[in-house]
Amino acid sequence: LVKLGLATILATGVLYAKDIVLDAPGQFPEGVEYNTKTGAFFLSSLTGKGIIKINNNGEVKQFSSEAPLPIAGIHIDLQNNKLYAAGLNRKEAFDKDPNTHGNANLFIYNLDTGKLENNINLAITNPNNDAYFANDITNDKDGNVYVSDFKANAVYKVDKNNKVSLFYKGDKLGRANGLEVVSDNTLLVSDVSPRDGKW
Repeated sequence: LVKLGLATILATGVLYAKDIVLDAPGQFPEGVEYNTKTGAFFLSSLTGKGIIKINNNGEVKQFSSEAPLPIAGIHIDLQNNKLYAAGLNRKEAFDKDPNTHGNANLFIYNLDTGKLENNINLAITNPNNDAYFANDITNDKDGNVYVSDFKANAVYKVDKNNKVSLFYKGDKLGRANGLEVVSDNTLLVSDVSPRDGKW
């Protein structure tokens, strides 16, 4: 069973007094998003089971089974009616096999239909890394999408025409994790870095 402990949704003032429990064998939940327009929740999975949608009446359904890779972070862009998902290969990212490197992909879904509209390989802008792990996603007011890469220590940018670029990679950034764009269009990046050889 997958258990979602959902408390107050501050943007709408909705309070979920109890957990939402899903009978979803094999689901390894990772990202969760809330559609403020419809009241639906979306849940991603690190085990490649696609994206689950929980409607505001409690109905649970598959949002999309079109998931070429397992999915970490997800993000809703209401303005453009899209759901963005970070595609990765968790096993390859951590297996230390020099012949496998994992993946960093951006999946773009139609928010209404769940149709996979684009599958963008982000790693092509950041070659020759030992491993890739697309992690979190956000977007700015201009329609640019940002994706963190936990293993390649990078942040990618995909513009509204789906052109991908390496937004940032440098010594100041460790393992890029959570992302958020704040009101002045500043991108915040949470960074997980070892200290004295320890995590």
